[in-house]
Amino acid sequence: MCMISILALISLSLLNLTTNLFSLLSQEQECIQQNLQEINQIFLLFFSLKLRKLMKTKRLEKVQQMGVDRVILLTFGSGLATQHLIVEMYAQGNIILTDGEYMIQALLRPHKYSDDVIVAVGHKYPTQMIKSFQSMTTEKLTEIFATVQKKDTLRSILLRSLDFGPELIEHCILTAKLNPELKMDDWKQDQMLDLFAAIKEGESLYETFISENPKGYITIKEPK
Repeated sequence: MCMISILALISLSLLNLTTNLFSLLSQEQECIQQNLQEINQIFLLFFSLKLRKLMKTKRLEKVQQMGVDRVILLTFGSGLATQHLIVEMYAQGNIILTDGEYMIQALLRPHKYSDDVIVAVGHKYPTQMIKSFQSMTTEKLTEIFATVQKKDTLRSILLRSLDFGPELIEHCILTAKLNPELKMDDWKQDQMLDLFAAIKEGESLYETFISENPKGYITIKEPK
């Protein structure tokens, strides 16, 4: 079976600069290279030509995350000339080109969620299937802890149950004055209220990050 490495390289011309900014898209969490099986090289060539034909000379207007899923939305052009490039970075991954109304024009992997919800050329991209942020309730938190295993840690439980990233989850745990590595053997029910209050504080921080568009920072750790 042939294993083909898939990379999408987009050249973005910068105004008033003679160099190009190359944006590397690949179908993997954190945008790193992934091997994909069973994709015909001729089909990949057709897909690349389609992208070039429809998107050449268009300006990148916006880059955003769709919902809380591992899906990146790149918007090119404006008005009637708008094109969307959707990069799904979960399961086997996918790169999908749509028009401004999210009608699919080209993609790497057709698939379907159900008989009525199909991801294929000529169909509308199912934005309703994108996972949206869900606020925590005391009832939901109680249900989560009712199904945990004794060997589970507090960090691992919240990582698979909340829509936050690991940093904000750890912040919530420490705010509740709990140990992220606390095992359920040592969990006390009266700690639930403090944890719930910390999670709600984390939700307020999350909403602030989304609404105020804060600055981002790149940090480098010295190798040990």
